[in-house]
Amino acid sequence: MFLAYLNQGQGCDYTIGCGFKIIQLEAGTHEEALKELQEKIVGQWNEDDKRFYEGYTGESALETATLYDVSNITCVPIEKWYKEAREQEEYAKNKVNEQNEKKELQRLKKKYE
Repeated sequence: MFLAYLNQGQGCDYTIGCGFKIIQLEAGTHEEALKELQEKIVGQWNEDDKRFYEGYTGESALETATLYDVSNITCVPIEKWYKEAREQEEYAKNKVNEQNEKKELQRLKKKYE
């Protein structure tokens, strides 16, 4: 599988991902992917009008395009990772609270014994 990273290069303020797009290509070989990407970027030639139509330009022309040959795709268990991180934070917080409570208990025992 091939992916292409298309970048307009002008970016935007306060928006993540503004000015770029990632597209998936159907091509089976690197050469086919380059040809497919070229067609997607500049569009298809119309012989009657002597111009290209339906190319990806967004609001302005692209500054860069990078083709990636993706041989292994893994969907990461993001929800599980967040859950584990929250659990670890909660465990650490509880541990600190427990230690503070034990110190307080020792302090009170010394005071009243």
